[in-house]
Amino acid sequence: MVKKFVFKIFMALLPMVIYVACFVMCEPYNYFGIHERALRDWTPLQVIREYMRNPSENIIIGDSRMNHYDLEYAEELSGKKWANLSTGGQSSNQTYELYVWANSQVGVENVIMDMSFWQIMESPGSPSVIPAIYIAEHPLDYMVTRDYVIEAFSQLNVQAAEKIETQPVNEAKYREDLINYATQYIYPGCIDYRIGEDQLQHYLYVINDVQARGGQAKILAPVVQESIWTYVIEPLQLEPYLEEYKEEVSKYAVVYDMEWKSDLAKEQDCFADGFHFSNWRYYNEIYLQNLFGDGNKYVIIRDNTDN
Repeated sequence: MVKKFVFKIFMALLPMVIYVACFVMCEPYNYFGIHERALRDWTPLQVIREYMRNPSENIIIGDSRMNHYDLEYAEELSGKKWANLSTGGQSSNQTYELYVWANSQVGVENVIMDMSFWQIMESPGSPSVIPAIYIAEHPLDYMVTRDYVIEAFSQLNVQAAEKIETQPVNEAKYREDLINYATQYIYPGCIDYRIGEDQLQHYLYVINDVQARGGQAKILAPVVQESIWTYVIEPLQLEPYLEEYKEEVSKYAVVYDMEWKSDLAKEQDCFADGFHFSNWRYYNEIYLQNLFGDGNKYVIIRDNTDN
């Protein structure tokens, strides 16, 4: 009698067990940390869950130019363990929300953020990460939320991260893909450019909050390829805005300024597009070494703080 009862319970639960097992194996965010990597890499849900598994009081946070760092190398250079909460296309409102959440988890002691003319521009911002935080904290909701269920079981929409490739330099001044990126994507978004007050306040909140607890904030202004200067910054006369935001922020935190026409900005082979390097090692050898090392000729240190 008992065996029959146990068997019936087992058979009743079997479909649920199969569903959960299939969902866990198929879901693309590496939510449960059992896969080698996530298929939906550097999304809010993926980085939040990774942070929950490997939290740190020291965080790197920003857009896609900040999410390729070797965290072991960062620890080697700085002597501190770091976690990365950077996401693709992260705007200042998302940076603020993720910082506030991370601070509520462990208490952030040190923060590194990127800030560029593109991020500080007045704009509606990106969708809030609050829903992703909720899903990250509620596994059962994750497994029964319609959109995530469809995504988990439909591999048609899942693609592995593509290798960054660049076109060979031709006889023109810039590669065609660099020109297209500058003129078709960046230029239209910068017409009627203004520095956003909300954007600025998001950054200043993070800086002031972490410093109020005795921590440190560092701001990286990433390098942009010269084609961005030629087709966007100079035609739209944005240089005074770049100078304005960096001078203002440098009153509160040290700005590691690489957003100028250095020799590195003139290179083409090391860029995948006007904002991103073509090889992950550049992010470590150039950005991390500037942030934690002795610096190099490509960075201008702006420090107008009272420290």
